[in-house]
Amino acid sequence: MKPKTKALAVSLPLLRSALVIVLFVAAMTFTHFTINKVVGDFDRREFYSARLEEVSQFGWEYRSFYEMGAALAYGEPWASRADLNRALDIFWSRTHTLSQADYIEAYDDPEKPLRLVKDVKDALPEFEKAANLIVEGDPESLAPLRTLYLTYRNDILDFSQAAYNMRRLKAAAALQSQFETTDTLKDLNLWLGIGGLLGFFYLLFELFQTRRLADKLHASNKKVRELAETDFLTGLYNRRSFSERVEKMQADDETAAYSLLYLDLDGFKPINDRLGHIAGDVVLREIGVRLNSLSDDIFIARLGGDEFAILASGGADAAQRLSERVLEVISARIDCDGATISISGSIGITVVEDGRKPTVSELMHEADLALYEAKGRGRRGFRFYHPQMANELRRRVQIEEELARAIETQSIEIVFQPIVGEEDGNIIALEALSRWVHPISGAIGPEEMFDIAEEIGLGPALGSYVLEQACKSARPILDALPELALSINVRPSHAAVDEFVDDCLRVVSVNGLNNSGLVLEFTEDDMATNYSRIGKNLSALTDAGVRIAIDDFGKGYSSYARLMQFPFSVLKLDRSMIAHIETDARVATMVSALVSMTRKLGAELIVEGVETGTQHSMLQKAGVTRFQGFLFATPMAPKDLLSWLDICPSRRKRLV
Repeated sequence: MKPKTKALAVSLPLLRSALVIVLFVAAMTFTHFTINKVVGDFDRREFYSARLEEVSQFGWEYRSFYEMGAALAYGEPWASRADLNRALDIFWSRTHTLSQADYIEAYDDPEKPLRLVKDVKDALPEFEKAANLIVEGDPESLAPLRTLYLTYRNDILDFSQAAYNMRRLKAAAALQSQFETTDTLKDLNLWLGIGGLLGFFYLLFELFQTRRLADKLHASNKKVRELAETDFLTGLYNRRSFSERVEKMQADDETAAYSLLYLDLDGFKPINDRLGHIAGDVVLREIGVRLNSLSDDIFIARLGGDEFAILASGGADAAQRLSERVLEVISARIDCDGATISISGSIGITVVEDGRKPTVSELMHEADLALYEAKGRGRRGFRFYHPQMANELRRRVQIEEELARAIETQSIEIVFQPIVGEEDGNIIALEALSRWVHPISGAIGPEEMFDIAEEIGLGPALGSYVLEQACKSARPILDALPELALSINVRPSHAAVDEFVDDCLRVVSVNGLNNSGLVLEFTEDDMATNYSRIGKNLSALTDAGVRIAIDDFGKGYSSYARLMQFPFSVLKLDRSMIAHIETDARVATMVSALVSMTRKLGAELIVEGVETGTQHSMLQKAGVTRFQGFLFATPMAPKDLLSWLDICPSRRKRLV
């Protein structure tokens, strides 16, 4: 064999080996990048698919909101104002969510969706206003909402349908891409298998890569399942998972006792109004984290908006302990971009035991009734369901339905309770209190009346009515005793409106009163919750001579640091602060310290709820000079108060 031929024979195997190695390396490199690209593309499509699913819900929620408004306007028995408010909250939240850029990026042409979402977002206040104008059983009241609905209906429905179609196309493209990649990998395996030992090693590598791909696909499928089962904002389970869990608990052990805690955050809407929906999302996420930290043995779901459901094993005692813990953990303050947010909650509880098997709908209805009662009793608490709550709910619905009519027909009466000075019976001021005798439900006090008005959007209207009627009704008394002050309770929703200052000064002027004789009473909690909005109005009123009183001081959480933020000139000590003054010497000491503090601040201290002579005497010894309570006088209508003054003229004396 010639040297050249021998050299060529030796070099061919080397060339073949080198070629196999090169092909093997090229195949491995190609496979590596192909697999990574498939997984990356799948994750990206899954990302967009999840957001497109959110967008596709937009049209349904938009139509559901309108249909709920229509049902309420046409008097459908299953529709309620609370249902309409929840539908509005969902539509509101969805619109703000879709305004985020990463949702619009799911579209090939984002310009039109951006404009549509922006227009709808700008129109949200009009939607809320139109929804608040709806009167149950009055189809004509639906007209403003119908006009708004028709303005955007076609675009929104097309928008949602386009999202649905695009999601299907992306899913199909992802599946096709996986099929094509699988075929490519099969061809590579066939050719690499022919390579002998190198192919064998490559096959092992390919198996490893395939397993890796399978793990990633499994993880991606798990993410898809989690998206279907969990709430995207808080990471908690969603309503669908909640229903499935209830059915599973009933199927696993029909005799086991468990409870449902239906949690609704108090005052969540003002947070969105005051700080924006981003702050609202921060609050909801933080609440989700805190609830998740309670225990691993409970099931927590976000049902929508600011509503949460908690399933726990055990009976009523366990449910009560858990409720107390829930209210404790959510009440801690939340920091959001330099703002400190205080939040509280109300809980409705229903307990399932003794083999009872309510449906999910029945379970939610029971918990919802208990929640209504918890909110009706001042919120920040919990109530257990009992069958009588259905009657109480009907009573509340009747009150809600007729409250606006009572304001229009001036059926709400104003009564006055005297505030007296140090000498027996010497009146120095009158507090105006509202009373409404409902034709079916009977007497309804101001606290319940105002709480209901706030929930159904009548807070400013009721507050304006009470302000005007109080000044008008007090005029005959103040004509006889012009030196008396008139004290009127005000809610933050009323004090926050732009017209509040002008309305107050106008009403005082029209009724011939002095600005300095008007005292506006706010509770400390109300002032702290909304002071950033009403502070400007209160400053203008104090500049005009109107005085501000902090009412119910000492009831619940009180802070001297918070107190000093408010421009008050009168501090009213709640009756709960002096209830034990006869048996606890510390109470008198504390009252004496408050007297000294208010005097140094140039303010007055008035003690409410004085009912016995012993209380009066001990308060006098502590330095108190202003009193209010049944010991001196009960709330009276204007004519009765004038008669009461005529019976004892000495009461007309002004304490200096």
